[in-house]
Parts: sequence; structure tokens; C-alpha cells
Amino acid sequence: MLASMVDGDIAGFPDMHTAEMRAKYPEIYEHMLKEGRCSSFEFFWRDHYSGLKDAGYLLCPRYSPGWSAPWKNTTKFPLDFEDNVVPMSSLVMDAIWIFNGTCVMLKRYDRLPLTNYSPLTRRPLL
Repeated sequence: MLASMVDGDIAGFPDMHTAEMRAKYPEIYEHMLKEGRCSSFEFFWRDHYSGLKDAGYLLCPRYSPGWSAPWKNTTKFPLDFEDNVVPMSSLVMDAIWIFNGTCVMLKRYDRLPLTNYSPLTRRPLL
């Protein structure tokens, strides 16, 4: 059961932060730590890595396509690696502006569908 919960989407843990996961599901957290897997709230950044890079923003290597944990197959402790640092929030991420090396903060937001907006009219809405 543990492997099925950790592999793939981890749909049962939407936007669960690291501290929460460690407290509620220590076995799953330890497995993810050893395997170097992204948690579900990191999937957004992993999935947008290439597009952000094309736009001039470089995220940490953890989110790049094909990344594998550098501590795997070593005797080193995973928390000794910078790649193991997990953000405390799914809504913000630090990055480097490629063109001048400035450290920036990116904020995630979800676009609202157009159907959530009122159409523009000439008459005031009463």
C-alpha cells in the first residue's frame, strides 16, 4: 500500500505541506525523502519548469525534467543536500532571473474561468 500511495500523483495528499506530511504520515514522508520524490504540492512547479525557464526564470534543479535525487545510491543523509529543501508553501517559489542572476520570488495563482466574470454591459447592474 505504501508504494501505491507514493508512486504517481499522490492524489490523497493535495497541497499537504512538508511538516503536515511528516506528522501525519511518517512512513510515506520517509519513503519520499529517501527516494527524492516531489510531494503533490510541488507538481505545479515541476510541470512548469521548462516554460518558466523559457521565460527567463530558473528554478532549483529539483524541478527540472529528468531530475533524480543526488543522495540515492549513496550513504549520505538526504537532508545534507540542497536539492532536498522543500518549500513551506505551494504558492511561492524562489528562482533566478537568468538574464542578470537576480534572486526573485514567483507566486502561483490559478486563473479563474471566464464564466466567473459578469459580462460588460452599458446598463449598471442593480
